[in-house]
Amino acid sequence: MGSLTSGIQTWRRRPEAWDRTWEGFGQRFGMRMTRSILSNGIDFGVGAALGTDPRYRPKGQGSFGSRVKYALGASFYHYDRAGSRVPALSRFAGIAGSNIISNQWMPEGDNTRWDVARRCGQQVGWNIGWNVLKEFLPDIKRKLGR
Repeated sequence: MGSLTSGIQTWRRRPEAWDRTWEGFGQRFGMRMTRSILSNGIDFGVGAALGTDPRYRPKGQGSFGSRVKYALGASFYHYDRAGSRVPALSRFAGIAGSNIISNQWMPEGDNTRWDVARRCGQQVGWNIGWNVLKEFLPDIKRKLGR
C-alpha cells in the first residue's frame, strides 16, 4: 500500500520539494516506510510497557453495522492483559511520535506543526480503514472461495 500511496503523492507532487521522478518517488516511499516503522515500533514498545495488545481482534459476527461500528471503535482502544478494553495510548503515542520524528526530514514548507497534525489525522484515518478491511476480509475471501 505504501508504494501506491507514494505513487499518488508523486503524481500530486506532495511535498512539492520532491520532484515527479523516480528519485522523488523513492523519497516519498522511504519517508512513508520510516514513519510506519517508527509508528509500529513505538506502538508495540509502549504497548508492551503498559501491558496492552495493539493488534486488531476481529469481531467476525453480527450485523454489518455492528461490525463496522466495532472496527471504527477498535481504532481507539486496545485490550490489556486481563482482556479489558483500555484507551489506545500506545497507538496514539506511535502516530504522534513517528510524525514528530520524521518531520525532521521533511522538506521546508512541509514540516510545520500543522503538517504533523495533518499527517497524524491521515494516519488515524488509515488505521480506521485498515480495521474495517481486516474485519470483513475473511468474509470476502470466503465468498471468493479462497
